[in-house]
Amino acid sequence: MSAEVAHAPLPDRINLLNLPDEVLEIILSKSGLHFNDVMRVSKSCRRLRDISFSPRIWEYLTKLRWSKWNQKLPDLALDWYQVYKARHKLELQIQYQLTQMHENYFNEDLLASQAFQPITDLLKKDNYNIATETLCEYLTNILADTSQTNLTLKYYGKLVFINVYLKARMKELIETDDDNIILEEGAVIISSWLTPQMHIIDEDNIYKQLDSIACVIQKYLADSNDHLKEDTATSNEFVTDHYYCNNVLRAINRVLYDDMGFHGNRIDYYDDLNSFIDQVLNRKTGIPISLCVIYLAIARRLRVKLDPIGFPGHFLLRLKTSIIGVDGSNVPHEVFIDAFNGGKLLSQEEAMVLSPHISSSKMEYLQPIKNRPVLTRMVRNLMNIYQNNVGRRNMLTTLINSLRLLMLLCPEDEDSHYFLIRLYNHFHVYDEEIIESAMEKIKNGIFKLTTRHSNSIRRMKELKDELRRHELRVKRRPPDVNLPIHVLYRIGMMMRHRRYGYKCVIYGWDYECRMSHTWVMQMGVDTLPDGTKQPFYNVLADDGSERYAAQENLEPLKNEIEPCPHPEVGKYFQSFDGTSYLPNDQLLIRYPNY
Repeated sequence: MSAEVAHAPLPDRINLLNLPDEVLEIILSKSGLHFNDVMRVSKSCRRLRDISFSPRIWEYLTKLRWSKWNQKLPDLALDWYQVYKARHKLELQIQYQLTQMHENYFNEDLLASQAFQPITDLLKKDNYNIATETLCEYLTNILADTSQTNLTLKYYGKLVFINVYLKARMKELIETDDDNIILEEGAVIISSWLTPQMHIIDEDNIYKQLDSIACVIQKYLADSNDHLKEDTATSNEFVTDHYYCNNVLRAINRVLYDDMGFHGNRIDYYDDLNSFIDQVLNRKTGIPISLCVIYLAIARRLRVKLDPIGFPGHFLLRLKTSIIGVDGSNVPHEVFIDAFNGGKLLSQEEAMVLSPHISSSKMEYLQPIKNRPVLTRMVRNLMNIYQNNVGRRNMLTTLINSLRLLMLLCPEDEDSHYFLIRLYNHFHVYDEEIIESAMEKIKNGIFKLTTRHSNSIRRMKELKDELRRHELRVKRRPPDVNLPIHVLYRIGMMMRHRRYGYKCVIYGWDYECRMSHTWVMQMGVDTLPDGTKQPFYNVLADDGSERYAAQENLEPLKNEIEPCPHPEVGKYFQSFDGTSYLPNDQLLIRYPNY
């Protein structure tokens, strides 16, 4: 007969105060409580108050909520509760400033640098080295949200990410010693700056992809017995052994081109996606300079130093080593890599053939260039694409962004500065930073200041006196008797163009066509049955363009309704409900009964 075991009766309730301090700390920090819950616990009694403010609890909660930290942040003697409170407060202030931007600049086609000054001023008030990381993580999190909500907050968040965070990143990068500039980091900033999509490029994922490719090549070398000897394998310095370096090049070519399928894009060479490092890695195609940046990054991970060669019209890389001559001396040896053409290895003479119009005597074109000019050339390539296609896909804004980026990389470029001022004047935008930059360069003798440049600067200064806040003009649907044709469609409706087939969302309308006679004739509006005497709609098209369409040319989408991918959607709409867009508060002021 088994003995009965006596159990002590359980209390009706467990008193937390009977638990050791260490257990209470674990409960408060690792049980998923919100920080407000921890604060409420701290108000219950003196003992729980003391435990609730334990540095260990707030260090855990802080690092759990935020993952990005400044490397300069001290690890010792840090009040983690104050750090948590500061980051939380800063996030609320950033969110408030984003809503203010929407209210203050909704009616502006282009934002000047002073629009971002309140956010910049917030970052300057940083006592804990947390501001930049807080801004980056907050914006990254809201833009990583793929739901069709908070679209206006995301829209202005992307603008701040570019004009505040990425701008500071690029400044910091180019102010370092040129030899320490990591080209793929600069390429990521360029892609993040100029890609029109609302999401933020996953920088860590880019580096992981490059690391992964390098690991595959390292394994290939090991399997081929071409890996480093054990006595040199632990060094972090570049390898100079001629045979190892050439074996690495052959291995890169085998893995990158033969196995993974990377190739130069000959079919659509001037597609801007060929210049974005994330797109080149995903699509496995690009132009010479973007493929060279990836090739160089992989080689560096395998401890092979390659030099960028800014050859006109066709970017190359160079491997410079030395071999043992017949007399036992070191003989310099160089080979050029054509990353666009499968990593083909070229001699000097073969490389010169790539640009036949260049004299063979001008061997200086095959000399290495610095890292900053490489990034400048990448941006110039994109700027030229946007300039040549400014009439398509609404590329004017992207052209302006590329010029602003170019001003950071090449501040002495007076022609680009003049071009940028002309574009701002076209939009009637006064930009303090552009004027101050010009005045400083004139004072230091960097700009020669041509007459046309001087006139553009003077015109922008005049814009400062003309600045005024534009009130939104309210548009209401009038009684049907006032119009020959009803305004049938509403703001936010998803439509299809009957003739051209593009899908779009309506963000504005006019009772009748308000464009010039020249435009009417060019677009053939006069041939339409209802001509100009019908409602016309401002629409954001799925190809990235903004259009002005006649009512008879539009029809509502009824099936397969998907969100419009246009980057300006968030400027006008707050959310998408699966069939149509909900106007944000500023658009509702203009179209109250939309």
